[in-house]
Amino acid sequence: MTESLVGGASAAPLSMRATAVVASAVVRAARQLLTDLERGRRIDAAGLRAAMEAAFGASDTSGAWNWKTAYEACEAATVLFLRRHGAAMRAKATSPTAMLPMLTKIANLLPTQTRRSLESESLQQFSTPIGLACVASIAAAITPADLVLEPSAGTGLLAVFAELSGASLILNEFAETRAGILATSFPGVSTTPYDAAHINDHLDAGIVPSVVLMNPPFSAAIHVDRRMADAALRHVASALARLPEGGRLVSISGANVGPDNCAWTDSFIRLQESSRVVFSAAIEGAVYAKHGTNIDTRLTVIDRMPADDVAIFPASSGIAPDLPTLLGWVMQYVPPRHPVAGKAAAVVPAIASLQSLERSAPTSASASRLRRCRRSICWQPNRLRNRSTGRPQISARITDALYEEYMPRQRGYSSHSCEAYAYSFRLLFTFAAKRIGTRPSQLLIEQLDAPLILDFLGHIERERGNGVATRNLRLAAIKTFMRYVEYQYLRLWSRSVRSTPSPSSATIRSLSVTWSWWRCARS
Repeated sequence: MTESLVGGASAAPLSMRATAVVASAVVRAARQLLTDLERGRRIDAAGLRAAMEAAFGASDTSGAWNWKTAYEACEAATVLFLRRHGAAMRAKATSPTAMLPMLTKIANLLPTQTRRSLESESLQQFSTPIGLACVASIAAAITPADLVLEPSAGTGLLAVFAELSGASLILNEFAETRAGILATSFPGVSTTPYDAAHINDHLDAGIVPSVVLMNPPFSAAIHVDRRMADAALRHVASALARLPEGGRLVSISGANVGPDNCAWTDSFIRLQESSRVVFSAAIEGAVYAKHGTNIDTRLTVIDRMPADDVAIFPASSGIAPDLPTLLGWVMQYVPPRHPVAGKAAAVVPAIASLQSLERSAPTSASASRLRRCRRSICWQPNRLRNRSTGRPQISARITDALYEEYMPRQRGYSSHSCEAYAYSFRLLFTFAAKRIGTRPSQLLIEQLDAPLILDFLGHIERERGNGVATRNLRLAAIKTFMRYVEYQYLRLWSRSVRSTPSPSSATIRSLSVTWSWWRCARS
């Protein structure tokens, strides 16, 4: 029986090896499809099936691939085509207006995406049509001096236009297979795997883009099983926080998410306290027809400059019936960019300077709140081992390093995130101590096993009345803690075994089960 690499609705997440196998096969299929595009030959269902079967060595009925994966191979082929021929196309076009018909011709060679997968539905994976991606890049006014971040990079259909403008790239993609495709399609470009709704919290503090291009999920959030109406604005707010003064963000969202919609006016007013909306226009859904939907969308341009009046927005031009109309509006109404404060950077030194560490440290007010949270869960500042067993326990030395070094400085978490995570740990340690019948200061790391964590998550939902989003935030905090402790634990254990008897086989089995469970939970 052939192992299913791309499963259906009940499929478990792929292992890292299986993900790499799928991504590699998709790119092989894309390279075969690239030949068709270069010859101006239309790719129909039969041709696409043949390319996928040759790349995967099996048919879709075997479960080796599905049609959503095949469509991603078409998108990857488009990226490869534009990377190879895009510069010549731009030179021949001589103007953005003349470029659109060329891109439309390429898009018409591809099949219409009529089938979707569970992952594409849950993450709302609607890639950007190349014509719209071109208009977005023009609105961003990208130059070779720019570092462009795409937080939800998909298969790279937006990123490739930033690259054609000569910019450097920072790509982020949560979906593992798509991230693997990006890594192959853009060799040498940094690709991260974070939830883009919190991209500012996750990216290394040394990454400072000057432009953000984004097409975030319109109403879906990772690990949340209900519709999130403000999902796109969450992505926008986090990405804006990463931009320096003078930076520009260009976003594609649902047509209703605009400052002229009274449901979102207050949100945009808050956004304009630190940024300025300089352009916003809707586009008719026909633009997305080849990607399997007819939903109306919106192009919004935001500069990282405080608005003169937070309640005043640029006049909307209405809804563009096609891309040439939208492009005309962009060229007429989008203002020139402001100078960027500082210099865009994508690399952080291996050993940060004292000044950079001071810049990344929490503000005095937030630091005070964080210290209060830390004191409430760090009871023994000088103990690494339990006196009776000699085994490593949850001590202040571990938690201080987590809050003061690992999260804010190594991982670039904001002070707000540190505070939220600290409160999550306080709830967990208090619950665990009560369940086990000990003091929080006596908790052992291996006691935080799978059953206890699952009981804790059920407890905060049932007894504290927390919703799914809050529960998932607590779980994310726990995973961060365990990820950090996993790498510290062997060092602590090696210190303890020099002065204590060897651990029993039962203890070793307990630790093995605990760490195996956490590795599975993180994958």
